[in-house]
Amino acid sequence: MKDFKLYILNVVLIFIVGYYILPDFSLKTSDFYKVSGVLSSAKIETKNDGRSREYGLRSVIGKRLILNLSDRELHEYYISDIYKKYWETLLNPNAIGQELVLYLGVSKEQEDPFRIELNNKIVYDTDVSFYRNLLIMLFTLALTIRNLYFYFKSEEIVDFTTDLKTESHSFSTFIKRKAIGLRDFFLGSGKL
Repeated sequence: MKDFKLYILNVVLIFIVGYYILPDFSLKTSDFYKVSGVLSSAKIETKNDGRSREYGLRSVIGKRLILNLSDRELHEYYISDIYKKYWETLLNPNAIGQELVLYLGVSKEQEDPFRIELNNKIVYDTDVSFYRNLLIMLFTLALTIRNLYFYFKSEEIVDFTTDLKTESHSFSTFIKRKAIGLRDFFLGSGKL
């Protein structure tokens, strides 16, 4: 059962790596989807995951930074607490009204841009998520190799003979056992 759980985890990780990480992994800055505008507000949101206490689950309260960009419309982008050490720069009151440039991935998701520039200065760059993604990819590769090794590992042949009695598995021995069984059936107890 332990191996089955590892196989399921491996399939999930391969899906995550193939669908989310690899498309954005080798991109250059020019390949990202670039969003720019004026930073109109930045605030921290406390988010409760809403798990029910009836089932004994503990609610998890997380925080994220909400950036509002305004060009002709108002756009919201979210920065999770993975990038918490960069929040101070974006929460600074002097940052409001300055030009903000966000580099989004291929899927153009509004959460955790790969790069942020504030007034032509880099707040953080793609290398922050690069190392995390590289670690996930290496773990997935190691788990895949491990699972393939144990899946295709040849099973050892177990010898069921005992030291007390060694049997020969010839056709004549088979016939003798069947003959003794038939004799006992007809002359003895009636059980084969």
